[in-house]
Amino acid sequence: WTCVVTTFICTYTLLCLNVPSPSDTSFHLIRRRFFWMVFAVFAPEIVLTYAAGQWSRAKHSVKAFHSYGHDKWTLRLAFFADMGGFFLQCPGSDCFPLNAKQLHWLVIHDIVPYPETTVAEIWDKSKQDRLAKFIMTFQIGYLVIQCIGRLAQGLAITTLELNTLAIV
Repeated sequence: WTCVVTTFICTYTLLCLNVPSPSDTSFHLIRRRFFWMVFAVFAPEIVLTYAAGQWSRAKHSVKAFHSYGHDKWTLRLAFFADMGGFFLQCPGSDCFPLNAKQLHWLVIHDIVPYPETTVAEIWDKSKQDRLAKFIMTFQIGYLVIQCIGRLAQGLAITTLELNTLAIV
């Protein structure tokens, strides 16, 4: 059971999902997290590919903002923008999220001002659970030590343990 619990705790804490819409219900948020947890356990290459795409878009966003003199734009701000952290409120319509590319276009064309959001403000709004991270770190350490001990004694490691190590 250690492997199963470790796998689900790891996938729960590694997921940094998009900023929820104001209309999202708690059930919708739980369902979305569960959906991505299942993907992370049974098809980690999909989650890895998606994360690599997000990282690439964030890097391009930082280069684009820096090329126009906005040197305070960081990867964290780019990820925050691509997660739906910045909203545009147009007169007479509902607000909607902007990604980093859309925000960049609006800023360089002087339609909206450069956002004054700081990395400290983003960390303040972070919903990542430090207790879950601590438990996850402890369980990962326990699993790694257990597998090393088995290898040193010449014992077998199960497929589930190998899969859990791969996900971790």
